[in-house]
Amino acid sequence: MLRNVVFVGVASAVVFGITAPAHGADGSGATPNISVTYNIPAVAFDGPGCVEAPINLTYTKSGAAVDDVSATVAIDARYSGSSSSFSRSVYIGYSSAGTATVSDSYLFVCPYEVNDNAGPIGVTGTVESEVFTQTAVTAPISASVLTLAQNPTKLSKPKVKTVSGFVSYREVSGKATAATLTKGVVGAGGNLTLSVKKKGAKKFVEVSTTSADEFGNWNFSYVSTSKLPRGSSFMVTVSECGWCTPAQVTGKIR
Repeated sequence: MLRNVVFVGVASAVVFGITAPAHGADGSGATPNISVTYNIPAVAFDGPGCVEAPINLTYTKSGAAVDDVSATVAIDARYSGSSSSFSRSVYIGYSSAGTATVSDSYLFVCPYEVNDNAGPIGVTGTVESEVFTQTAVTAPISASVLTLAQNPTKLSKPKVKTVSGFVSYREVSGKATAATLTKGVVGAGGNLTLSVKKKGAKKFVEVSTTSADEFGNWNFSYVSTSKLPRGSSFMVTVSECGWCTPAQVTGKIR
C-alpha cells in the first residue's frame, strides 16, 4: 500500500532537434544522343506520413532525328552501404519532344526508412539512350545528396514523482511534440530512452525505454530509486522518429 507521494524537483535543459538545410539534389549526365539534368527537392515531412519527392528532369535530344531517340534515366538514392534504396526510372519516348522538362516521376520516402545515424542519402544513376535500330549507350549522371527536412521536435520539462511504500520507485513523465508544416503541433513519434548518470559517474547508462501516445505524452514508470537515486542526473532522448528530429532533455534528482 502506498504511504506517500513526494515530488522531486528537476533542473532541466531542453534541446531541440535541428533540421538540416532544405536543399535539393541536383545532377546531370549525357550520351551522344541526349543530355539531362535533374533536380529532386528536399524530402519535406509533414507529420508521420510518407512523402513523394518529385524528380524534375530536363532533357535535350541530339545527334539524330528527334523521333528516333529514346532514353531512360535511372535514379538511385540510398544511404551509403545500404542494400535498400529509393529508386525510380524516367522514360523519354521516341515520340517525346526534342527538349522538355518532365515532373511526373517521384521518389517515395517513408519515415520508417529514415536512419538518422547512417549519414546522408546519396543520389546516383545513369542515362541510357537508344537511337532507333542502334545499340543503346549508357552514361552516369553526376552524384548529389538528398536532404530530409524533418519536423522539429520539442521535449517539455520532465516531471519526476517519487512514490514511497513497501517498494519505493520513481516515475518520469513529460510531453514530446513536433511542429509540422500544415497539421500544427502534434505528438512526436519514435522511441524514448531514459538514461541515468549517478553522482560521481562519468557517463549516462540506459535504464528504460518507452514510447509516447498520439498526443506526445510519455511516462517512464516504476523506475527503482536505486537506479535513479538522489543527486543523479538523467536524460530523456527521442530517436528513430523518421519524420521528426531527434531531441533530448536533461534533469537532476534533488
